[in-house]
Amino acid sequence: MSMEHEIALALPANTHDALHHWLNHLPHTQYERNTRLLNVYLDTPDHDLKRLKAGLRLRFDTERSCWIQTLKTAGALKDGIHVRQEWESALQHATPEAQAIPTLELAAFPDDAHLILEPLIEALRPAFHTDFTRTIYQYVHDDNAFELAFDDGLIRCAHQLNGMSTPIHELEIEYKAGDMNIMRQLALDAQTQLQATPQTMSKAARGYALFD
Repeated sequence: MSMEHEIALALPANTHDALHHWLNHLPHTQYERNTRLLNVYLDTPDHDLKRLKAGLRLRFDTERSCWIQTLKTAGALKDGIHVRQEWESALQHATPEAQAIPTLELAAFPDDAHLILEPLIEALRPAFHTDFTRTIYQYVHDDNAFELAFDDGLIRCAHQLNGMSTPIHELEIEYKAGDMNIMRQLALDAQTQLQATPQTMSKAARGYALFD
């Protein structure tokens, strides 16, 4: 189990060029890679995981051709930073194809995650998808390291009878090491330069909102 610390910022739809200009000219920041991430969130028909304030995701990374399973708690928002528990592992037996949604490998999760998932495992079904292109930059200076990721795509229901969807257009700044105040300053600079606004709802929360 790890603790995730990140700041999420919603971006206006017309800031694509300005965002890349800002990232490419940001001191101590280098482009890393670009990939397409295809995600399916699982839950029971009654959304028991949502009630437990947890989110279960299967992710296919198209550049690396691998599936990853992740369980996150809802966490809390502290001084503008989202703080969540996270359990993540690669799916060792999954077919490396985006169209073949794999079976959850419960044994790869630690005991804490088993307590949440084991009673529900037989009832889990796809609930919604979050599919987006992610452009990743790394900020490294002295003892400070943060990942800046631009996500551009769509959240949509898994069931064809529910055609609801909502766009993804956001910047995530994830803490790796160092001074969190510097991460906060990067977020403030993005808000000033790009007219970004704090994104208080996670992608999972926005996916569940499609059912409301």
